[in-house]
Amino acid sequence: MQVDGTVEGQVHVDKTLIISEAGFVNGEIFAERVIVNGSFEGTCRATRIEILNQGSVHGTIYSDNLSIEPGGKFNGVTDSNSEQKESGGVSKALYNDNLIGGQFDDVTDSNKQQIVELTDAKKKLS
Repeated sequence: MQVDGTVEGQVHVDKTLIISEAGFVNGEIFAERVIVNGSFEGTCRATRIEILNQGSVHGTIYSDNLSIEPGGKFNGVTDSNSEQKESGGVSKALYNDNLIGGQFDDVTDSNKQQIVELTDAKKKLS
């Protein structure tokens, strides 16, 4: 399924949801794979989430596989699907305009490692 306009509310897709450059989704997304090259605000639960170079995500992401291309923007909270079920721990990370940072108050050890790995990867790209 591809979104080229505006969608508000819940979106349930069995396979892949693509939000094109002209697309905007505000609400909840449930899908196997989500590709964002437009804008998304809300909560997303997917096995794999890709934020492309024109993509912008603001909200909460639950996924075991998150990738952000250079130029893509993520501002919000992320957690893996499995850790959410086990511990409820949430990492509070900010990824926006080539800047990555985080708050580690109530973050699980594995989430801290993910943030550190993202930070290290970002530094290598610079």
